[in-house]
Amino acid sequence: MEHVDGPTPSPPDAHERLGEFIDVLRRLHSHEGFAGAVAEAGVLEPLDFSYRRWAEDHWSSLRPVGVDGDLIDRGRGWLAAVASEHAAQEPRDSITVATHGDLHLPNWKLTGRGPVLLDWDEILRIPLAQELADFIVWAALDPAEVAKRYGVPSRYSPAIVGDARACALGLLGQGLQQRAAGRAEPTWFDHVLTVCERTFALPAG
Repeated sequence: MEHVDGPTPSPPDAHERLGEFIDVLRRLHSHEGFAGAVAEAGVLEPLDFSYRRWAEDHWSSLRPVGVDGDLIDRGRGWLAAVASEHAAQEPRDSITVATHGDLHLPNWKLTGRGPVLLDWDEILRIPLAQELADFIVWAALDPAEVAKRYGVPSRYSPAIVGDARACALGLLGQGLQQRAAGRAEPTWFDHVLTVCERTFALPAG
């Protein structure tokens, strides 16, 4: 990984400097040279991948037992909401971009010239909603606000909201699977649970 001096941003940093982060992403997604590099050397994404299906896979084997029962019941309700809203959304792949592919906060640094992205091993072309979902979840952002600040057509905003919800829900299911298997709870579990609670309390876009 590249070495860049500067702190790793926290969720409050992303909230406070959201415009700067969004500017970086817009410039990246509109850069013709980068798009060419992705076309030549990018990672191949499974054609049928979506955060919704990924979340469904993680939740399919979970059973409401013990202390996690209420949470699993809530999660299944959230999953049903994601599935029911999906049919009414603008297709995710109506806007695709050449992307970094892994926008969680440890892949950013805050420098004197603004936010800088690191770790370019996963460049690929995917739906814009999928690209933004990682950033939204790990920075605990309002997906509709990110969609508005990025400048997507209003009809596409629900797809971004839906992907962010599904991404958070998939991570939550992954953490519960680890807990059920007797493995250590992921350090990010409480963060992702909070993100689920916030994003599913918001309008669908």
